[in-house]
Amino acid sequence: MTDSDEEKKAKRREYQRQRRQNADVRDKERKYHKTYYQRKDVKIRKKKYNKDYYSDKTRGKKHRKYCKSYYTKNKEKLIEKQQHYYKNNIESYMDYHKRYYLKHRARLLRYQKSYSKTQDKKKTKGKKVKK
Repeated sequence: MTDSDEEKKAKRREYQRQRRQNADVRDKERKYHKTYYQRKDVKIRKKKYNKDYYSDKTRGKKHRKYCKSYYTKNKEKLIEKQQHYYKNNIESYMDYHKRYYLKHRARLLRYQKSYSKTQDKKKTKGKKVKK
């Protein structure tokens, strides 16, 4: 007796799930994938795929439309969820930003300095000097 495609897929999925519960198998697969994605031919193929995928205008339009409709449908729920997250995690959130600032302080200050220079140039460009 032969199984249908759906039954075969379900059996295979269950087998893989059981197999991956073993830590040795998980480590072996992890190592394999690390080496696999370092191969030159795989990197080239992935680069080509990403270029084609992300330069596709119709896919981008469709995705933006989906995101917009999802956001408009669930706007209140999403905002409430975000506010709830910040209220509950304010300590860790502030701590994270403090640590981030201390770690990247020099780079942030450099960026701020260069950004203020460009803003000054933009402001002076628009104004004409009167004599």
